[in-house]
Amino acid sequence: MVKRNIRLSSPEIGGLWGVYIQETMSTCLLKYFLHHLQMVNLGFATSTVARADVLDFFTKALNQATELYAESTTLMLSKGIYDRPPMITYPEKVEYAKK
Repeated sequence: MVKRNIRLSSPEIGGLWGVYIQETMSTCLLKYFLHHLQMVNLGFATSTVARADVLDFFTKALNQATELYAESTTLMLSKGIYDRPPMITYPEKVEYAKK
């Protein structure tokens, strides 16, 4: 099999750079924003790359972030400190706008 040196595409470069900047910033602010942090760029970057090694990197990072979120949520629920979103009442009937 011939190994080719395939150049990174612009979405791959942008995705790698964006995740690098986001992760660097997150390291500095993690203690303050731990409760509110979400790894949105990983999901977006994963959907725009085609090169196998870059896709593998984003997929593994996204899986690790998902596992960490699940573990931390389970831990907070077990300790009774999970801050649930506000609840809304369900409508009892369907109403349509007339104008």
